[in-house]
Amino acid sequence: MDKTQIFHNNIKNLIRKISSEMRITTEFVEEVLEKYTDFLDIDCSWNIGNNRIIIGKYLNDENMLISFFHEIGHQLISKKYINKWEYNTLMIELECWNIGIEEARNRGILFSDNAIKFGFEKALTYSGHDEREHVNWKEVYGKKLITNKLGGQILNL
Repeated sequence: MDKTQIFHNNIKNLIRKISSEMRITTEFVEEVLEKYTDFLDIDCSWNIGNNRIIIGKYLNDENMLISFFHEIGHQLISKKYINKWEYNTLMIELECWNIGIEEARNRGILFSDNAIKFGFEKALTYSGHDEREHVNWKEVYGKKLITNKLGGQILNL
């Protein structure tokens, strides 16, 4: 086994250990490929309901680890925060990255700037997500987003 494979296995074992400590079921797509044919995207992981994470195939082990902590962020985010932002997907995703990175730091794990950039670029893919979720998004949410600072009037989008 080469050094790259040993490092990869060590990261997976760390994820398993943390998952066990937090009572989270974590599975790796590469280990049960036949079970997860719908989860073949590269550099993606999924939080499935309460206490279940699926780790996809990653090109970079540090990105896999930071993504795992992002999914932990989904486990730890408060309902109060979600409600405060009226279920704004982008804000929730950004906060889950923050929570996950902080959880890693609390465990003595620090990520490179490249890994953090990877995470926040993934979060930004959710920009406009709420528009896709709501057919009448502009009517429901748009008027809350932009205000005219001069006259205080709401601007239509």
